[in-house]
Amino acid sequence: MDPLEGLTVSDSSSWQAARYPQGGCHTVSTIGRAIRYLRDQAGIAVLLVEQYLDFCRELADEVNIMERGQIVHTGPASDLDKPEVRKLLTV
Repeated sequence: MDPLEGLTVSDSSSWQAARYPQGGCHTVSTIGRAIRYLRDQAGIAVLLVEQYLDFCRELADEVNIMERGQIVHTGPASDLDKPEVRKLLTV
């Protein structure tokens, strides 16, 4: 199975955006495979904006946590397991 099937990648000189078509029925695991492929095989850096913690932990090297539009924490993905960081993730 091609991990990039149905994925559109656009290039704008200094950035690339990848997205699945609106209305597409792609699971989180399918999108995860595509991100892993872009990162590992194509050597493309991926900026992932996501609220699903397990998905982020699995894919991220580094995380930034925002509160009210400001970054309140930056660190490795392993920080997501620290109690002081988890407090930032509660609603």
